[in-house]
Amino acid sequence: MSDCCGESENLIYACSGGSDVGFLSDRVARMLAVTGHGKMHCLAGIGAGIESFITGGKAAAVNIVVDGCAVRCGAKVFDRHGIRYDSYVITEFGFEKNNTGMSEDAVKTAFLRINPAVEGKMPESVKKGQAAGGSSCCCGG
Repeated sequence: MSDCCGESENLIYACSGGSDVGFLSDRVARMLAVTGHGKMHCLAGIGAGIESFITGGKAAAVNIVVDGCAVRCGAKVFDRHGIRYDSYVITEFGFEKNNTGMSEDAVKTAFLRINPAVEGKMPESVKKGQAAGGSSCCCGG
């Protein structure tokens, strides 16, 4: 298995959806990656049943799933494939679907609210152990 999908890797997924909170989920997930919580990975690859993506998710130390709203599409993808994950839902942090907007201030506020929850849930052995960096969808071939 490649380093991208190696054990003890933290992988971050966003359900970007079509609403303002979907936009926020994507931006927050990318900020989590840039601040060293893990690497962005492809939710659609798991949803499509691509085996290498599923294998990568199952091997990850922590899968961080950021959904925009209470529908929790991202979490449901993980449930369907029996992959463990930590779930964060933008609307559970004080944002209202279709009434939040997509400003940089909203992105910053969302990140500042969610980041402590992510840090608090992550095991010490894998906290911020990743190289900072953005996207890497390297398990799809």
